[in-house]
Amino acid sequence: MSDHEESSTLQLSLSRTSTAPGAISEKGRAGEFRERMMPVPGFSPPSGLQEENLCPLPNCSQEDINEYRSAGVLLKALAADAQAWSERLPPNFRPAIVALLHGNLQMEVRSLAQVSFDGIRIEGEIDGSPCSVLAHQDTVQLMCYAVSTDPEEEEEPRPIGFIWPGHDLQI
Repeated sequence: MSDHEESSTLQLSLSRTSTAPGAISEKGRAGEFRERMMPVPGFSPPSGLQEENLCPLPNCSQEDINEYRSAGVLLKALAADAQAWSERLPPNFRPAIVALLHGNLQMEVRSLAQVSFDGIRIEGEIDGSPCSVLAHQDTVQLMCYAVSTDPEEEEEPRPIGFIWPGHDLQI
């Protein structure tokens, strides 16, 4: 096979690759995701800058510094944000969380749990299929947003679970 034929074959095989399930394609998933993110009249998100969520540096012990870096602190802050959103949203909206994973995967979050000092388990759905991901907290971005609930449709409540040592919350 000549270099030109190999190059053509390579280009052809690359151009036929498909988008992974749950990944953002320029037209598909990104458009669907943006449609779910509804503007909420008169709503402004909570700032999240409560005193208990701020880093205690510089006047703290090494143990406190390490604890501040734990996945439990991340989950506590995210649970506080989701709760604040829930309290401030109008009755026909609810907070939702999406996990943005490596490879442009978007996962609708149903629960988050601390499984090690800096590890989390995320349970939810990608493209309507249930899944569970174990990840280091630094490899995931978590975004809270508002979704509309239609009062005429008898939709089952969809709370988001947060679990870390000594806590098990449903928001």
